[in-house]
Parts: sequence; structure tokens; C-alpha cells
Amino acid sequence: MFQSLDWLSDDDVQFEKTCTKGLLTPEEIEELKFDENLTDIEKSLYILSEGTESQKISVASQLHTLLAENKQQCEDLIKKFVECTGSGSNEFIIICGQAFEKVFKEGLLSPSQLSYDVLDIFWDNISSREKTVSEAWYHAAQAYIKSCSLKFLSESTAVSQIINKGGISEPVTLRVTSAKLIPFLCEKLRPSQVNSDVFPTIKMLCQDIECEVRKSMCETLSHIGAFIGEDLSVELLLPEISELLEDEEPFVRNTALKTIVDFVPISRPEIVTNCLV
Repeated sequence: MFQSLDWLSDDDVQFEKTCTKGLLTPEEIEELKFDENLTDIEKSLYILSEGTESQKISVASQLHTLLAENKQQCEDLIKKFVECTGSGSNEFIIICGQAFEKVFKEGLLSPSQLSYDVLDIFWDNISSREKTVSEAWYHAAQAYIKSCSLKFLSESTAVSQIINKGGISEPVTLRVTSAKLIPFLCEKLRPSQVNSDVFPTIKMLCQDIECEVRKSMCETLSHIGAFIGEDLSVELLLPEISELLEDEEPFVRNTALKTIVDFVPISRPEIVTNCLV
């Protein structure tokens, strides 16, 4: 039972033997009375539907505990969290992003448990004008990718979702995010898949009209090179770096120079030298 909810203060939740039914008064919402027979998941769902903002934040901060103890009942809870992020405060949305990051890192939530529609909330929040919201959900997306298996990525739409966010029609924020997430995607894929499925987007982002996007993609190229090997790096990545070394923006050129230096441990010296001359 909800003994694990010690993290909710007495002011937040008071458990009683009778469950509140029908419309709630503000006082009843503040107290949130529960039937003792309700499960932790049922009580959490009720709080997310009827509770105060502080109570919802308390539940969100303990998502990993709820999933650890109720793995078989998590689908409705995840859907409810996603629903609430559409109307919650920035603090609640940030806590939710951090919660998703934690459950992915701890293996409490499988990527296969999230539908395509649920993943849209990642991109919506990454696009937020609030930097703290965007960063929280970027880290959640990163943890999501790291928890994906090659089999899942090969059979799902996850790869196309991530690379499609690098399209020129997407906001700059999402194109930058796509550039930052692509290396983690490349870690999971075979070099041949990177070549066929991901490189066209890498090339497009290296040539983006926004210098911030070009810089972000350039910063990740040595990371990608470490996973696809020297031959593909020479064929695919070094030509892009050579062009970025001549970029109109000085900070992009500086980034390209640092990236070339980062290639030294993973490629032959003469290859790096040829790129510089």
C-alpha cells in the first residue's frame, strides 16, 4: 500500500478509509482522502487528476519508486504523466523530464513501452522556450536512446523520429537537439546503418543555414567517428569537417579545428594532416 508515500507530507495527503467520490471541494482536494484498498498506482493517478500542483510534483519526483514497485501497472501512469505535462507548471514539467531520465537510466521503463504519440511530448518540451524545461527533456531523450537496443531501433520509428528533427523545416532548437542526440544513436547502430540511415542528416546539419546548428553537429563528429571506424570517417566525416574549417563563422571554424584534433587518436596522422592542408 502507499506506505512508500512518506515523501508526501501530512499537509499534502491524508489517508482515510473512505474514498472521496463525485465533485471535490477545494478542502477535499487539499486533503485527498483515499480508500486504503487503493494501490499506489491508483492513488498516484488520482493525485495527478485531482491533486494540487505541489502534490503532483511530489508524485512525479517518485516516479522511479512507483515503477520499481509496480512494473506491471505502469502504462496508465506513464500516459497520465504525459497528459499532465501538457498543462502543468514548468516546475512539474521539469520534474517529469528528470523522472523519465532516471527511470530510463535505471532500466525501470523500456522504450518499447512508449508509443509514438508519447514520444512526441519529448520533442514538445525540448522545443520549450524555457531553457530548464528544454534541458531536462533533452537529457530524458538521451537516456531514452541509451536504453534502446539495436533490435528495438531497427524495428521502431525511433531512428526516423530523431533524424527527422534535423530537417530544415524544424525549429532551430530541435535541429540542435538532433545534432546532439545523433552520436548516441550512432553508438547503437551498425556502421552500415549510420551510413545509410543517419549520414544524410549529419551532412545536412553540417551545412545548415544556422551557424549554431553547424557548430553543434561539428562538435559530435569525432564521437561518431569513434564508433563507425576510420574508413567510414575518412569517407563521410572528414570531408564535412574540411568544409567547416572554411566556415564563414569563426566559432564554427574553431570548433572544426578542435574536432580534427579529436580525430588524432582514432585515425592515422597523415589523414588528419591532409584534412588540414
